[in-house]
Amino acid sequence: MRLIDADKLLEETRRDRDYAEKNGFMDMYHERQALIDRIEAQPTAYDPDKVVEKLEDRKRLIVETFKISESDIDRGRIYGMDKAIEIVKGGGVNG
Repeated sequence: MRLIDADKLLEETRRDRDYAEKNGFMDMYHERQALIDRIEAQPTAYDPDKVVEKLEDRKRLIVETFKISESDIDRGRIYGMDKAIEIVKGGGVNG
């Protein structure tokens, strides 16, 4: 499985649907509308905002639990969490 930008797919499919309606291609219109409905009904496979929220909660827990000091290990933990949050926010997408 790979993650896609469902909003982009919906945008393109709606454009096709609207074109079909405008030009009287009703079979194409209904086909595109059925596809839009099917895409919108799918569950979210990955929510980066929720992942970031959980990482930030975990980072806060580390800071509070270990009373983070200036030790290399403590700074490393926080650096690692910050990098993970940055990666998730970036989404790993091209560009």
